Amino acid sequence: MVGTADTVFQHVTELSEYALREGADAVIVVPPYYFWLNGGSLEEYYDNLARQIRGKLYLYNFPDRTGYQIPVDVIQRLALRHENIVGCKDTISGMDHTRELIKAVKPHRPDFEIYSGFDDNFAHNVLSGGDGCIGGLSNLAPEVCSAWVSAINRGDMEAVVKIQRRVDRLMSIYSVGMPFVPFIKRAMELRGIGVKSCASEPLPKASEEDDRKLMEIMRREDLME
Repeated sequence: MVGTADTVFQHVTELSEYALREGADAVIVVPPYYFWLNGGSLEEYYDNLARQIRGKLYLYNFPDRTGYQIPVDVIQRLALRHENIVGCKDTISGMDHTRELIKAVKPHRPDFEIYSGFDDNFAHNVLSGGDGCIGGLSNLAPEVCSAWVSAINRGDMEAVVKIQRRVDRLMSIYSVGMPFVPFIKRAMELRGIGVKSCASEPLPKASEEDDRKLMEIMRREDLME
């Protein structure tokens, strides 16, 4: 059974409108995946979404999941054209795309929020003029991430550097298993945070060896006794 572009668009708009009606502050929409879209098609897709969705919309650039990036110039034009496109989560391992996005959009629309998707890019993002990150480690180590934000806000660069190195070491958790979501959840469960590590099949489950690796990382960083 083959879905059509219209079907994908309809599903996205219906789910977005449902979330907004139920009280969501905004929705975040990843580009269509499996088939690669060129910049023009992608721009048209988000143009239409912005017109249909009656609420705040964030773009979600995640090439590891879609196979391609949302080009910087496309995001710039969308941000300048649609007031309800309010930001972008840029989930890439480096800062090249995010840095260029900040330079292209922020001077023209300072309120446009630009977040990194990987935790270790947080400080670089903010120092470059972005708005921070939406990462996974904040679920596991909220006290570490909160302290990092506080250090940035008060300009304590010694603390920023110290926490950066701690977060860099904690990033090893992402490599325990792929995809990483069940393993982040398992680490939270092992730490005593009220979440179950279950994930929908066919996502993997953490083994005893995985548990050992997760606990070793967390003990090394004083997240477990």
